[in-house]
Amino acid sequence: MTECVESVLCRAATVDDSDFLNERFFITTATGEVYTCYSKCRLERDAWMHALLSTLHNNAPPSSPHDDPSDSMDRIVACSAVVHEQLASWTSILTDMLASPYGMWKETRHWRRFGMAERRPYMDLQMKMTSSAEVDGLSLVIGLYVYHQNPMMILAILCQLARLMDTCPSQVEMYWPQILHWGITSHVVQSVNMQLFYLYFVAGVCRRSLPLAIKSSWECDAAKIDALGDPSRYADISLIQVYASMISLTDDDNNATAAMVDKLFVSNDPDTSKTHQILLQSLFTTSTSLLRNHRATNSTFGEWLAATSEADIARVHDTWSTLPSFVDPLPVPSEEVPINDATASDMTSLRGRMVDADDMEDVMECLNEVQQNDKQQDVSSLVIFQDTMHVVNSLIVASQNFKRQIEDPRDRKKHLPAVLTRLRATMPSHAMLPLDQPCWITDVLVNEGTVFSTKARAPTMVWFEGLHVTSISDVPTAMPELSPVVYLSEVLLADILSPSSSPSSFSSRESSMTEAHLSVFDSCTVRTTDDFSIFTSMQSFADKKSRIRKERKGVQPGWDVVPVIAKSLDDMRQEVFVMQLMHVFDHIFRCEGLGGLDQLWLRPYSYVNERGRIMCCGDNCGLMEVLTDSMSVSDAKMQYISVAPPGCVTASLVDIFSKRYGDPDSTTYAVWIALYLPICS
Repeated sequence: MTECVESVLCRAATVDDSDFLNERFFITTATGEVYTCYSKCRLERDAWMHALLSTLHNNAPPSSPHDDPSDSMDRIVACSAVVHEQLASWTSILTDMLASPYGMWKETRHWRRFGMAERRPYMDLQMKMTSSAEVDGLSLVIGLYVYHQNPMMILAILCQLARLMDTCPSQVEMYWPQILHWGITSHVVQSVNMQLFYLYFVAGVCRRSLPLAIKSSWECDAAKIDALGDPSRYADISLIQVYASMISLTDDDNNATAAMVDKLFVSNDPDTSKTHQILLQSLFTTSTSLLRNHRATNSTFGEWLAATSEADIARVHDTWSTLPSFVDPLPVPSEEVPINDATASDMTSLRGRMVDADDMEDVMECLNEVQQNDKQQDVSSLVIFQDTMHVVNSLIVASQNFKRQIEDPRDRKKHLPAVLTRLRATMPSHAMLPLDQPCWITDVLVNEGTVFSTKARAPTMVWFEGLHVTSISDVPTAMPELSPVVYLSEVLLADILSPSSSPSSFSSRESSMTEAHLSVFDSCTVRTTDDFSIFTSMQSFADKKSRIRKERKGVQPGWDVVPVIAKSLDDMRQEVFVMQLMHVFDHIFRCEGLGGLDQLWLRPYSYVNERGRIMCCGDNCGLMEVLTDSMSVSDAKMQYISVAPPGCVTASLVDIFSKRYGDPDSTTYAVWIALYLPICS
C-alpha cells in the first residue's frame, strides 16, 4: 500500500463534538471540501486545533459547550511560563551542585557531629525500630508530616520508606497519595538538598513501580488544576511530576520527548516547544549526572537512589536483607567499614539466618518469573506509560460524553458497543491496567460492558482481557504485617502532644490477621424455603470468566478477564481517602480483637488475592476495579423485587432477610441480624 501525501488550503477547522473519544476534528478547504482528521488523543487533537486556528488568525481556542471557561487556558499559559523558569532554575542549581565534591550530600556531612538534643528524634526512631517495635508505612508517612522541619528525620524516614518499597511495597503503595501530598505542601519549604532527596526518592519509587508512576502523573494533574490560581505552586507540582513520571521512566539516553513537553507546557510556537524540550533534556542529563557522580557507594540509601538499571536495582534489593531493622541513610566514613573477606562472610551468614532455604527457593522462583516476563514484554517503561495514558483517557472521555451528549439515561447503554469497537480499533500495543494486580491489556470485550445512570454522571463499566504482570514487588518476604496502632498512637502522637518529653514505654500487640473474610451470605447454610433461585440467578464472575474463556481458541498463561469502571465529573481523591480510612480502621479493629464477623467486620478493597482498587486519574475522574460477586443495597432491593410485598416497587432489607432467614421473630433471623448490624455501625 502506498501512502498519498497531499497539500490542501485550509479555510476552517472545527472540533467534532459528537466524537465520544474527543480525538476527531474537521478541516474545510478553500473549495468547500471537508476532511475528517483523526488524532491519538484529545491532547494531540487540541494541539492541532491550536496550531490551525493560530495560522488562520483566529486566537480563540477550540471550544465546545462543555469546555472549561476561556480564562482557564490563559491561566495554564501563565503557569507554563513559571514552569519554564522553575525548571531552568532547578537545572542551574543541580549544575552548581554537580561541581561540588559533596554533591547532594553536602548538607549531611556534619550531621554525625550533632549533639544529643539535635539527634534525639533520630535516635528515638532508631531505638524503636531496632527493639522489635512495629513501625509500619503509615507511621513513617505520618512521621514525614510531624518532622517536616527536621532534615535529619526527613532523610531517615525516606530511607526506611525506600526499604519498605523493596521489601513490602504494598505499605508504600497504600499511602502514596499522602507521600505525594507531603511533597506538594512541604517540598518547597525544605532546603535544596532535602528537596533533591525527596525528588530522587519519588523517582526511585516510580522507577520500581510503573503503576505508581502512572498514578503519580494523574495525582499531579489533579493537583495542578487545583493550583491554577497559584503559578508558583503549579510549577512546584510540575517539578515533582517530572521526576515521578518522566525521569523515572527514561532510558539511559535520558531523552526528553515532545509528549513530555506537551504535558508540562502550552505553546503554539514550534520554536518555543523546541526550547522547552532542550531545557527538559538538560534537566534530565544534569540530574542523572549528579546521581552517577555522587552515588555514595557506602550508603545503601544512596545506592538505592542511584540505581537506574535492572541489575543495580536487583543488587540493592538483595542488600536490604543483610541490614538491621533501622537503616542509617548517611554515608559511612570509609574507615568505619573495612572491606575484607570477613565482612563479606558475616553479611552472607547474616542473610542466611534471615532467609531460610524454603524462602530463598520461593524468591528465586519469583525472580525467574520476572525474567521470563521481561523477555515477553521487552518494551520501554515510557512506551507503556504513554499507551496506558491513552487507554484510560479514552475511557474517561467516553464516560463524560455518555452524560453530556445523551440526555436519556436509557439510551446510553446501547451506544457502548460502538464506542468500545472504536476503542478496540485504536488500542495501543503496550497498555497496562495499573490495578491491584496489574495486567497487560490484550483486548476489550465490546459486548460485556454497561453504563450506569445517575443524576450527575454516567459511570461506565468496561471488560478487558489481559495478561497479569509479574514484577519484582511480587517476591515474597519474611517480613510480618505490622500494626499501624502501636507506633502511631504511642510514639508519633506522643511527640505531637509533648515534643520535648522522652518516649513513652509501650507494649507490642499481636494482630489477628488470619481470619477468613467470608461474606455473610456466602457462608450461610440456613435455608427457610425451597425457592432459593432469587439468590442464585445472577451469573457469578467465575462463570462469566469461564464462558468467555471457552469462546477463545487459545489463551496464554496469566490470561484473565478484568472489569473496570470509569468515572468522570467526580473527584475520586475523596473515594481513595475513604478507602484508606477503611483499611486503617479494619486493622485497628482486628488488632483490638474487634474484627470478627459478629463485631466490627469490614471488607475494604485491595485485600491480597481479591479484586478492588480505586484510582484518581485527574481532578474530576478516576478508575475503579470492580469488586466481583457483590452488589449495592439498592441493587439488592431491585434484584430481589420478587420478595417485595404487593404494591412495592422494590424489596426492603427486611424482606430479603425474611426470605432467607425466616420469620423476623425467629431465633435464626435474630442471629443474622445481630451479625449484620455491627457491620453497618
